[in-house]
Amino acid sequence: MRRRKVLDLAFFKKINQEVVNRYRTHTFGTTSNGMKAMDIDDREYPDYKDLGVSKSRGTGRRQRSSYKLSKAPVFSGDLLNDFQLRKTNSGGFSFGTVAWGSKVKSLANLGREISRENKALPTKVGNYIMKEADKYVNKELGKIKGRTFNI
Repeated sequence: MRRRKVLDLAFFKKINQEVVNRYRTHTFGTTSNGMKAMDIDDREYPDYKDLGVSKSRGTGRRQRSSYKLSKAPVFSGDLLNDFQLRKTNSGGFSFGTVAWGSKVKSLANLGREISRENKALPTKVGNYIMKEADKYVNKELGKIKGRTFNI
């Protein structure tokens, strides 16, 4: 008898884009032009020190003007735009940035952590995944009738 994973490719395909969207909304404030953006620890980002004057004026070269009054880690939008779903398989999915890893490190040095080794996702996004996994597992186990399981 072939063993089947309870959290399978179908589950990860079902939630992957929503997880990416929730992460982008939390980290970059995509639905509020950065006004509600929070770091990996669910705190507001600190004020900009050096870049703040030009960012708040909206005069930076290639600057995304809709984010000029926010503390979100968005200046040109390159990092925000590159933060996307990368791949999905039966073991999970990956998303993030390939081209702008140096910006993520630079932001961390400025006190603007968007992820780190021991905490890849904000708590709200992690809770969403757990809630969806619980619903999916209960649904899949409900399909199994008349078998005995040793747990």
